[in-house]
Amino acid sequence: MALRIKFSESFRVLYQAFGKYKRRILFLAVLGFVGGLFEGLSIGAIIPLFSFIVGSKDAGQGSAVSRFIAQAFSYLPFEPSVLSLLSIIVGLFIAKAAVFMVFGRLRLRIVVDFRNEMLEGIFSKVLTARWPFLLRQKLGYLQSVFLRDVAQSSALLTHVSYLILSFSTMLMYFGIAMNLMPSITLLTIATGGVAFAAVRPLARKAKLVAREMSSAEKDAAQHLSEHIIGMKAVKTSAVEDQVFRKAAYYFGKFRELSVKSFLLRSWSSSFIQPGSLVFISILFYISYQ
Repeated sequence: MALRIKFSESFRVLYQAFGKYKRRILFLAVLGFVGGLFEGLSIGAIIPLFSFIVGSKDAGQGSAVSRFIAQAFSYLPFEPSVLSLLSIIVGLFIAKAAVFMVFGRLRLRIVVDFRNEMLEGIFSKVLTARWPFLLRQKLGYLQSVFLRDVAQSSALLTHVSYLILSFSTMLMYFGIAMNLMPSITLLTIATGGVAFAAVRPLARKAKLVAREMSSAEKDAAQHLSEHIIGMKAVKTSAVEDQVFRKAAYYFGKFRELSVKSFLLRSWSSSFIQPGSLVFISILFYISYQ
């Protein structure tokens, strides 16, 4: 129940932030699906290619992709061979690359437009805000909003577009894998679910650290902006040491949080490659036996 509420709240926030771009994001999803289709067909075409190389006529006949390619050759004016299959594979990879180039260009335009509109919108609201509100604001805080928060929001939109591409490609690979070895595919999904549950506490901790980093950066920016602007007053009052010690405290706190954030991200990613290798080795040994 709690997980469903979190997903619902996340979707609401994403729609509120990026709902204006829903048509272009939907087009990104279509491009991602088409690119995944080309990639899936090109990978699936390797199976009948190997059958020609080893001289087997039955290899890969159980694969839906292999049957599709064999049926497609019945409409072509030439017979299936190593050269024709290689040409098809190369053509599919080129088509996939072209689709992904269009995908990347559209994604870049969406991110740049979003960032520009966010900057203009926030600056316009600051200029038209009432005096009581402006008097409560801090210069460093507003500067950090412009320089960091807007950039982080743009990065989130970038991650959403990559998530669409990854999900579309995953669907194609899932379809091919289920046709080849459904039991191994389901076992892999179950193992991935266990791995996701294992690293979830690290992800929650990383989110809290990122929140603290944002707050620490705003405090440091406010301290620097305030005392750089009032440098004459600092020198006149002879409080350079106190100002420096406080700045050093903010810098040290930000450094500590940055190291902690990097370690949390590296711990989760460092175990992916060796864990995948161990899992693949176990599957290979079982299949070999």
